[in-house]
Amino acid sequence: MKSVKKANLPQFLEALNSKRKVFVPVAKDGVSQFAPWDKGVELFLDRNTVIPPKGLFFPQTEELYEYEVHKQEGSLKDLSAPPDPFVVFGMRPCDVQAMKVLDDVFLTKGYQDAYYKQKREQGLIMAIGCAEPCETCFCDSWGFNPARAALADLLTLEEGDRFLLAPQPEAGEKLLA
Repeated sequence: MKSVKKANLPQFLEALNSKRKVFVPVAKDGVSQFAPWDKGVELFLDRNTVIPPKGLFFPQTEELYEYEVHKQEGSLKDLSAPPDPFVVFGMRPCDVQAMKVLDDVFLTKGYQDAYYKQKREQGLIMAIGCAEPCETCFCDSWGFNPARAALADLLTLEEGDRFLLAPQPEAGEKLLA
């Protein structure tokens, strides 16, 4: 397990951003949501964002292809490109758990959505465990610990003036290396 001082978090995120695009929770236009990391951005780490991070893996709209029709002949052009590797920093355990639901829908039961699968393979999740759930949280009722996120690649826990970084699968180990 490694750690980073809270005061050094911007430098840590900048170092990550030099290798992979990093998305962080911010308050943008009065709404908390995930946005690309930038040196001057103020992080929103108090609680869940209003707009969840699932849009980074499954956007509401996405251009996948275009087509042309000439007389009776049609042509199809694939517009999708493999996503660049990215990191989502600051997902809460309940949002990570929600990713499992998306995984079940788009990656199992005899069908795999290629677009979703590419984003899941390229995206690493750095979750932040909650010290205790908010009044509006549903972690307990769903039977999972708000301080843990088993499906995240790396679990971040607040401890005093620092964040503890606990890599979980192999991808988390590689990210910290």
